[in-house]
Amino acid sequence: MLKQLNRAINRAYMPVSLKYLSLAAYAVLIITGLSAYSTDAAFLKELRNTNLGNLIVWSYWWPVIVIGSIFFGRVWCMVCPVEIVTTFFPKSG
Repeated sequence: MLKQLNRAINRAYMPVSLKYLSLAAYAVLIITGLSAYSTDAAFLKELRNTNLGNLIVWSYWWPVIVIGSIFFGRVWCMVCPVEIVTTFFPKSG
């Protein structure tokens, strides 16, 4: 089992595909977080507690990243999509 996992991780396309998957997850969370809009204060207060984007990011995503980095070290760096985003927008000299 560990040999298969190690072999899969060492493939050239694996880290890049995980980064694209993570980027897609970020995009979905951003879209769900921004898609709800209202001017009703009571509805916005309820929405703050039930918005899927907020719940996933603050209840699951960040705690998993922190706990995962404690136990697995820099594994998050392998799947973090920041590198992909920065290559789309290079610095202009």
